[in-house]
Amino acid sequence: MQRILSALKQIRFGLIAIACAFTFISVSGAFAFADPSLAATGLDSRLVKEEYKLDNNQRDNQLESREESYEEMLKEAKNIHTEEKAYEENLSEYREENPTPGLAEKAQGFIEKLTDTE
Repeated sequence: MQRILSALKQIRFGLIAIACAFTFISVSGAFAFADPSLAATGLDSRLVKEEYKLDNNQRDNQLESREESYEEMLKEAKNIHTEEKAYEENLSEYREENPTPGLAEKAQGFIEKLTDTE
């Protein structure tokens, strides 16, 4: 009986030692590696030179240029119908110059025939 109890004590101490070792490894692993987000930027915010920092005038200029580019994109989006017409005209000119269909056009026609469910 006493042998069984001494064996259980040894097992219990062994399990406690293993648990402590795993805990130590886990905690040390948390501090051993650098912060990945800091490594991704390549710059520490404390080390950024003054020449890279923007003053308020530069920020205002950037905002204005962003607003201008946004307005240009809106104008281009309104002209999408004219772009579609230009594409169709270019496509018709291409087909007039190249009357024989290419490999891609043949494959597209073949796929349309296969997927046609009428």
